[in-house]
Amino acid sequence: MKIFKVFLVMVILGAISGVFAEDTTIYVNNTHYWYQSGAFFESNNSIQDAVEYVPENGLVEVTTDLKVSNGIEVNKSNIIIDLKGNKLSGNYEGRGISLSGNNVSLKNGLVSNFDYGIVLENAENCKISNNEVFGNTYDGIYILNSKNNDISENLVYENGVIGIVTSGIFLDGSEFNNITKNTVNNNIYNGIELLNSKNNLISGNNVFENEDNGVFVWNSKNNSIIFNELYQNENNGILTRESEFNTIESNNIFENDDSGIYSWKSFENTISKNKISKNSEGIILWNSDLNVLFKNKLLNNVKSGISIEFGTKYNTIYDNLFNNSLNVRFEDSGKNYWNAPVINESNILEGEFTAGNVWYTPEGTGFSQKAMNQDSNGDTLSETYYELNSENIDNIPLAPDSVPPVVSIVSPRENAFFGENETILVDVSVTDNSEIHSVMLEVDNSYKEIMVQNGTTYSKSLDNLDYGAHTIKIYAEDAVGNVNFFESRVFSISTPDSTPPEVRIISPVSKSYAEGSEVSIKVQITDESDIYSAYAKIDDYTVDLIESNGYYINILDNLEWGAHTLWIIVTDAAGNSNYNEKVTFDVNEGDITPPEVEIIEPEIGDSFEENVSVKVSATDDSGIDSVKVMLDEKVSFTLTKNSEYYTGTLTDLSYGIHTLRVYAEDNEENINSDEVIQFEIEVPDYSYTKPTTDNTQEPAETSNPENKTTDTPLNNETGEITPNESENESNGEIENNTNESQNSETQNNTDAEDEGNISDNPSENDSSVEPEDSGSADSGDTSDTETDNGDEGSEDSGDNPSETGDATGEEPAETSDDETQSNDETGESETSDDEQSETPSETEDTTGDESSDTTSDDNSGGESESNSETEDSETSDDESSDSSSESESNSDTSSEDNSDGETSDSSGDSDDSIA
Repeated sequence: MKIFKVFLVMVILGAISGVFAEDTTIYVNNTHYWYQSGAFFESNNSIQDAVEYVPENGLVEVTTDLKVSNGIEVNKSNIIIDLKGNKLSGNYEGRGISLSGNNVSLKNGLVSNFDYGIVLENAENCKISNNEVFGNTYDGIYILNSKNNDISENLVYENGVIGIVTSGIFLDGSEFNNITKNTVNNNIYNGIELLNSKNNLISGNNVFENEDNGVFVWNSKNNSIIFNELYQNENNGILTRESEFNTIESNNIFENDDSGIYSWKSFENTISKNKISKNSEGIILWNSDLNVLFKNKLLNNVKSGISIEFGTKYNTIYDNLFNNSLNVRFEDSGKNYWNAPVINESNILEGEFTAGNVWYTPEGTGFSQKAMNQDSNGDTLSETYYELNSENIDNIPLAPDSVPPVVSIVSPRENAFFGENETILVDVSVTDNSEIHSVMLEVDNSYKEIMVQNGTTYSKSLDNLDYGAHTIKIYAEDAVGNVNFFESRVFSISTPDSTPPEVRIISPVSKSYAEGSEVSIKVQITDESDIYSAYAKIDDYTVDLIESNGYYINILDNLEWGAHTLWIIVTDAAGNSNYNEKVTFDVNEGDITPPEVEIIEPEIGDSFEENVSVKVSATDDSGIDSVKVMLDEKVSFTLTKNSEYYTGTLTDLSYGIHTLRVYAEDNEENINSDEVIQFEIEVPDYSYTKPTTDNTQEPAETSNPENKTTDTPLNNETGEITPNESENESNGEIENNTNESQNSETQNNTDAEDEGNISDNPSENDSSVEPEDSGSADSGDTSDTETDNGDEGSEDSGDNPSETGDATGEEPAETSDDETQSNDETGESETSDDEQSETPSETEDTTGDESSDTTSDDNSGGESESNSETEDSETSDDESSDSSSESESNSDTSSEDNSDGETSDSSGDSDDSIA
């Protein structure tokens, strides 16, 4: 019975197997898997079941994102797993996909959140491609004891420890695997690591920004690391440790924080054809021997191009290009070899021979850049050795051609104009010490075209260009890579132009030129188009005109005696010509006629008080070179051209008659000095009636010793200040009257104190005083008035000081009423012009002498009031207020002092009666 049951199960399973024998594709989602024929099965781990049931050479195709706690295991061979861009994710446990079969292809998936993303263990001939492996706890792709596998075009990033582990971290034995075209970045440890592995290929990968090394090769050999981009890793681009016979070739390694390539205790590796730039160190050899380094370009690395450290020896370093501020750094190193025997093989600069190295610095001071070390016979090898230190010498350094080709643009000409639909031929001459590699034409910074060689020139035709300006630039490169790209040219395509150029002949002019002298040609030419040609024709020969500073110029010499006609012929870029402009001139003994001169100012016999303006007219056919004036045949002054005249000003002239002669010189050195005139500087009139010096006479000016003011006498006619007179007066009289003036001030101040405090309002101080009739200057009753300001007194002033006689009977000094201020009782009353005008006839000298006849015309308005009493005081004329500041008295004056109406002595401390 049991045998029957077993047989029945086998029949059923065989039948099922037969049903799906033709189905090679199984589809998977989260809950089911199904066959291409339509059979549909539910499953808790659908992808694992699908892998188990898929036949050999079959396909498992995932149709949605899958959540798999512990990942899946693939023990089968010869199957394909296509995730179709879907994500397989876990719980940070186990292996996402573990392959141990052969010939398995895993592609197009996203694998994340496992301990390991994808693991190949004891697998052969598997292909892992186009997957995105990220966010796993340890390694993204882990290859253990596997061989002949292809890991390509995967994105491997942000994995916990190592992005890709070839040959495992702890186990050895992976070989002949190809790691190609992957992008490996931002992994916490290395990008790609080889451990105990051999014969693997790491090629075409983009490895960057990993937190340790880009590629780490540890205890591995015979691996090839080629054509990779390795940059911005936090330690090294490539680190080899205790590894040998590896090839590191044609990688671009740059901007890594430590070094581009670090060889640590590694031997007999080959490092060649790499570009290693902008790293902290270019290459570090640490205790590493017998390595060969050639055809590497080590450029702009910060600390050094190559650092030889800790006993490193017997390495051969040749045919490399060094261009770093410090090319080689030695630290406890041994002997190394810096050149190979001369080999007839292209070197790193495409020169003919291979030998030593090229030694440049960015500063241009490298051995190979110095002129003394340059090649002298064209073999690019220097005849001078380069000693790095006593044990390290480059015996045959390369000295390449560093001079770019010489380029000269033959056509078109600079700023040339071309017509519509006209073809422009660009013709360039290019020469170089070595062979020319290529010559290219750039048009308007937009495109380049290869120019065709024709001997030593290169040509290219341009057409169908738009109207306007165009710029061409030539790029010429020689056989060793030197490029000249500095030559450019501007030309324009113009609209049709039928207007000939405008021509103006500036020189020569229609005049006579001396035989044997040079005659300059200067022509101004304007045109909308470019000027194609310009020349002058004179007699039977032509002279080309040269453009200079906006003009067209040349020189004529050795002209024969007689008349000459000069024609100017100009053609523009559009073919329009102007040949109508001409000038006729003579060659003879030359211009011997002096300039014509006329003195406009001053005129003969003019008189001046001080400065004299000079205006001269000077003309000449040849032009005026200079115009000068000679004053009194002694002093010369050059006049300035101002419009049509020559002008200047003579200053600081002495009194009396002066002679002015004009010297005018033309451009032919002819001089006219015949024009002479005379003029006069007048002596000023300072005359006036000087006051008497008698001590009894009222002084013409007084000085207040307290406020240092000076009363200045006025001109008896105009009332203006006469120059220098106030100083003369003060020297004579003020000094004599100082003591008495001070005594008077003291007395008057005392009187003022007896009166009590004086208000700031003058009307309050004088409220008890009634103004008296102004008809008499000798009023016997004087009011008890006093000035408000104790610092001020009055001069011997009544209402009209000019009428008051002195104590001795002498004629008083002439003064105007504007000079004197009245100590009016109230400071408010005003004296009319009519009243004031009567006063002079009534006032007599106190000794009986006749009163002064000289009264200022301004006296009619002459009642003046003290400045210090009040701001409300008014004067009858405008000058009264102006003169008040000049005639402030030096002491307070009380009306009680002169109650008897007599005038005081010349000390100034007595007061006239106030009318």
